[in-house]
Formats: sequence, structure tokens, C-alpha cells
Amino acid sequence: MCDYDRLLKLLFVFIFGSSLASFCMWNVDRMLEEKSILTSRSQCNTCCKDLEWYELIPIVSYCFLCGKCKSCHSKIPLRYLIGEILMGMLAVFDALNYQNFVAFLSVLIWIYVMFEISYMDLCSYTFLESSLVIGFVNWLFLMCYQKVNCIWILKSMMQAMILPLLLVFLSFLFKKTMNMAVLGNGDVKLFYLCGLYLMWPQHAYHMLASCLIGLVFALAYRNRKIPFAPSICVAQIIMLFL
Repeated sequence: MCDYDRLLKLLFVFIFGSSLASFCMWNVDRMLEEKSILTSRSQCNTCCKDLEWYELIPIVSYCFLCGKCKSCHSKIPLRYLIGEILMGMLAVFDALNYQNFVAFLSVLIWIYVMFEISYMDLCSYTFLESSLVIGFVNWLFLMCYQKVNCIWILKSMMQAMILPLLLVFLSFLFKKTMNMAVLGNGDVKLFYLCGLYLMWPQHAYHMLASCLIGLVFALAYRNRKIPFAPSICVAQIIMLFL
């Protein structure tokens, strides 16, 4: 009975995570199209017909409709299905690794922020500064919940600056000597924020893993511009669950 209840809870967590991914991708798509998320409904990207409620169920609707719009039969981008499954799995990993509800919720919020940053960066090669603010506030809340003293918080904030500042210096050298920008300001801020969630030397390992993952993507897509934020977020998630 206990195992059944546990599986039922994990299933609920998976569905909740998938729903968060669905909302996140819809929200980002609306922002990139400069549409209000308060007044606009979910629509087909091809025929612009408003979707019915049964076409919006994460994962299930995609499979039921065979990956096609009910009205115009155009293909629904596979990224929606992949994103929903991925976020659902990450939510389950979060629940398995963090038994305390507040810790679970805080990590889930951080995963959502990274998912939004990654998805938006993949779609537009940029992401919102407000996402970083949410991640920072979430970290502060977690520190306060754990009753960490102010001196330790300030020390963590100072330590997290070391490697990002080094990256800024190296990026400046590359730009001056090779006339090539290798790192955006948003990536540096994201590195700093990730450093707050990790203890030293995990922060250094995270930076190394980010570069290796970014290199793999760059080699796989040699003729395309590759955003770096997804690599940073993937490395961060790996570090969180190790």
C-alpha cells in the first residue's frame, strides 16, 4: 500500500512537472510573438485556431492527435512533447532527491527557471532578466528557510563571483585579440546564479561541465549558432542530482 501511494504521488509530480513545461513553453511563445498571456488563448502555430481543452493535456493530447493539429492537420513541433516529458522526469527526480517539501518546491522552482531560460534561449538566443531575479529570490528564500546567517549568505555571494569574473576577463581577451564574442552578459549572470546554488568546488565542476556540454553541441551543429545557456542549465541540473 505504501509503494502504491508513493507511485501515485510520483505520478502526480510527473503530471505537475509536465504541466509546468506546457505552460512555460506557451508563455515563452506568447512573449516572443508579443502577445499578452492574459488575453490570448493557446492556438495552432499554423492555422491560428484556438485549441480546445482536450488539445492542451500535456503529453496525452500530442499522442492522441498523433502530433498533428486537429483542424489543419499540420505537424505539432516535437519540442513540446520532449519538453513536457523532460520536465515531468526532472520533477520526479526532484521529489526522489529532496524529501522535504520546501526543499523540493524550491528546487522545482529553480528547475522551472532554468527550463524557461533554456527554451527561450534556444528559440531567440536571449532570455529575460526577470528569470534570473526569480532564481535569486528563490535562493534567498531557501537560505532563510534553512536559517543561514547573513555573513554566510554574503560570503556565498562573494565566492560565486570569482569564476564569472574570470570568464568576463577571458571573454574580453578573446574579443580584443580575435574580435570574437564568446560569452554574453546574460550567460555570465546565469553562471553567477548557478554558483549560488552550488558549494565550492562544485561551482568549478559545473563551469567545466558547461563548457564540455557546449563543446559537444557546437561540434554536433557546426554550421549553426548555438546558445550557451542550455548547456549551463543542463550542467547545473546534473550537479543538483549528483
